[in-house]
This record gives sequence, C-alpha cells and structure tokens, in this order.
Amino acid sequence: MQQTIDRVKKLKDITQEEVTKIIKEQAYKSVLNELKEDGIDVKDLSEEEFNQLMKEEIKKQKTFSKGVLVGGSALLFLELLG
Repeated sequence: MQQTIDRVKKLKDITQEEVTKIIKEQAYKSVLNELKEDGIDVKDLSEEEFNQLMKEEIKKQKTFSKGVLVGGSALLFLELLG
C-alpha cells in the first residue's frame, strides 16, 4: 500500500511540474495574442509591464487548471479503486 501511495505522490509532483510549465507557456502565448488583438507591439511595453501581464495571466490560467486537476484527480482515484 505504501508503495502505491509513494507512486501517486511522485506522479502528482511530476504532473504539477508539467502543469506549471504548460501554464507558463499558455500564458505567454495568450498575452502575446491579446496584445496583438489590441494592436500593441510587445516591444512597446517595458519588461515590468510585460511581467505584470504575465503574472495576471498565469494567475487566471492556474485558477482554471485547478478545476481541471481536481476533476482529473477524481477520475484517477476512481480508476485506482476500480
């Protein structure tokens, strides 16, 4: 049983790292697309302004991904039970 618990914990850590990486990539793409749609060149922003936009988008993406992770975790748990 402990071995299974350890495997699930390891899987969770790996999954969280991948999710964080994907969130950052998606946030970057999203910010660039929003700027493009608004007719703003990324070069016109300071690094601080761009980083602030990234922080806001990452926060938005994380909120969304938490819901996805909860649902995925529940399905994984049911699969393990079943």
